[in-house]
Amino acid sequence: MIPASTVSGAVVFEQLSEGQAAYTYIDEKSAGRMLQAHEFPHLTQEVSALYFGGGSLACVPGADAYATFAQQNAEGGVFMLDPNIRAGFVRDEARFRARLDTMVSGADIFKVSDEDLDWVFPDDDPFEKSRPFVRAGASRCYPDQLQLGRERLSGLR
Repeated sequence: MIPASTVSGAVVFEQLSEGQAAYTYIDEKSAGRMLQAHEFPHLTQEVSALYFGGGSLACVPGADAYATFAQQNAEGGVFMLDPNIRAGFVRDEARFRARLDTMVSGADIFKVSDEDLDWVFPDDDPFEKSRPFVRAGASRCYPDQLQLGRERLSGLR
């Protein structure tokens, strides 16, 4: 028998409104949330790309483990970050923002949605919101559906 308190689970609910998807996430005791940095494998030269994103970047201790793994392995390949920020997962905003800043500084490609930008910079102009990420170290920043259309920002340091 497995006690109910040890069962892992993650559930996603999607709601469409005027062509835009809104999601509700429930993630309690899932494996991704519980990862520790020492549990990741040693990467070989055969690995040429790393991709990090989603709620896993907000739920500790897993989020800290992903950030550590990204920092340790970002050189020598392509490191893509898509934070897909879900405010409901963020328990410690200062810690989450610091982790995101660290990960952005090592990212080669940073994909960011309107919702991500609105959460990080709630009062700024849509185009201007992407510039700090590029200045922080991301060599490419791809905003999702900005009001200005799809813009590719690079070299804006």
